[in-house]
Amino acid sequence: MQSCTRIPNPLRIAGLVMLLSAAASAGYAEEGGGIPWLTSLDTAMEQAAAQNKLIFMDVYAEWCGPCKMLASETFPAPEVIKALEAYIPLKIDSDKQPQVASRYRVRGVPTLFVLTAQGAVIHEQSGFMPPAGFLEFLQTAQSRLEAIARLEEEVRQEPDNVKKALELANTYMELSRAGDAVTLLEKAGPRVDAVDSDATKGDYAFTLGLAYLMEGAYDKGVERLEALLAAYPEHAQAERAKDLILRGKVYGALTRVDQGEYEAARTLLTGLKASSTDEQVTAFVDEVLGRLEVLGRPAPAWAVTWVGSKSASLTEAKGTVVALAFLDPGDPSSAEVAATLESLGQEHGTQGLTSAAIVTLPDASEEAAATDVEAWAGEQGVTFAIGLDKQGRATFDQYKGEQIPWVALIGRDGVVHYLGAYSKTEFDGKLATLLAAER
Repeated sequence: MQSCTRIPNPLRIAGLVMLLSAAASAGYAEEGGGIPWLTSLDTAMEQAAAQNKLIFMDVYAEWCGPCKMLASETFPAPEVIKALEAYIPLKIDSDKQPQVASRYRVRGVPTLFVLTAQGAVIHEQSGFMPPAGFLEFLQTAQSRLEAIARLEEEVRQEPDNVKKALELANTYMELSRAGDAVTLLEKAGPRVDAVDSDATKGDYAFTLGLAYLMEGAYDKGVERLEALLAAYPEHAQAERAKDLILRGKVYGALTRVDQGEYEAARTLLTGLKASSTDEQVTAFVDEVLGRLEVLGRPAPAWAVTWVGSKSASLTEAKGTVVALAFLDPGDPSSAEVAATLESLGQEHGTQGLTSAAIVTLPDASEEAAATDVEAWAGEQGVTFAIGLDKQGRATFDQYKGEQIPWVALIGRDGVVHYLGAYSKTEFDGKLATLLAAER
């Protein structure tokens, strides 16, 4: 199979740029009206759910020769176009959407996938394949689905067969259908006591515990796995269960943090720190506990020198929601976050949102930095208050800063409710909750 290693990107390697430029006339072949490609995984999943279809996903790169061969030789074939009418076709440029490539652990391009509407992998294969090979690829995926359908029918025909139920539940989890696995296993629960085999009973407890964890019911998952260890300490999955219990408790604590149950999270994490011998878990727990020194507590005061004519303070901002960012003008991501805060301020200003930024420059004097920061703010179109951190990073350290940009959300109550690197989904979700709170 012909494929290209995705990393490193040849576009960034000196000496190949001119070679690629010379071949640019060929470019990456775009299929005309044959296949209606989407370029967003979220959109593809929405359409697949609405139309009850599977997703075909082509993860490619513009510099990849075998990817171009697929585009010019395979996808235009009439039989391929016809076959893909039964799918939602999706193209993902691995360089422009690295988060998708990372999610599916793409190591080389092209890599082709058949996915469920939930984004779970049914079948994948890397490298170029001619039209006949591509049709075989789709048939393999279809055969796997048919095997699942047969297993579902067997479970319906043999409702007392716990082993069959476990087999189907594990298959569901492989397809990211943990909710279906939980429903199936809970329904099978009353029949487990009648099973003679302790191994099967242990398998049931482990599988249900894992399904709960995958579904986000962390407390239930931990409880089930701890019961497994108590009843069947020699079970084949005992060591894995111990590891999952640790991680289930960590995720349970993080869920409590997200829900604003800060003291409950502190209690759970403190207990984990005292009992865990896993260095990775302990390091992560320490990190979260560090943030909990600020999260859920009154926002630390700002020790800053304001640039230009605008200033801000926690006293003046009382009763509003404050979006605070720690930035560095030399960092491209900081410009993006500054633009986001500016946009959010304009959108939600009437709802009581105050935006502010603090520039962290440990190695620069305030006098030297002030003019540069003011000019940078003007270039970015920033209209909110922006200041220089005292001693370069005094306030940044108070807010447990780990990287730039670093952001915080302070509620109308003056309490910090979000702290960390900027994540649009998490940040926007918490902001909406805080803005909805009574003034």
